Amino acid sequence: MSVTATASPVSKRELELTRIIDAPREAIYRAWTEPELFKQWFAPLPYTTPVAEMDVRGRREPDRDAQSRWRRYFDAGCLS
Repeated sequence: MSVTATASPVSKRELELTRIIDAPREAIYRAWTEPELFKQWFAPLPYTTPVAEMDVRGRREPDRDAQSRWRRYFDAGCLS
């Protein structure tokens, strides 16, 4: 599998990241949507992703509890 990545400023406060991954679409979809696979790759070492909850059924009302869980990690300045 080969990977090509680029980053470019969209505006003064936005950054757009693009990554081209030479892998089957099905494998990429599974890596983003199956919690056990997502936890294996999402956080850079030495950090981990102990909890991954996904709902990929389409647009719905935002999960306020999930947002507060994420905020707890990011406000602490780490992914754990």
